[in-house]
Amino acid sequence: MITKATKYGRGYEAPGGLTEDKYYELMYEFVDLAKVKGLTVRQAQKLFVDCSDIVLDSKI
Repeated sequence: MITKATKYGRGYEAPGGLTEDKYYELMYEFVDLAKVKGLTVRQAQKLFVDCSDIVLDSKI
């Protein structure tokens, strides 16, 4: 169940085992890292999509 929204206005359902607060904190950390590294929106979007592929292929 989605009870919170991001500071950008969208709500996301946290996966099992993570609280909404922790999930949003992690999302903001990834976005902040992209900003620190100077990525454009398109570069960050591509990076995050490609990372999802790597996560599926790896054993975390």
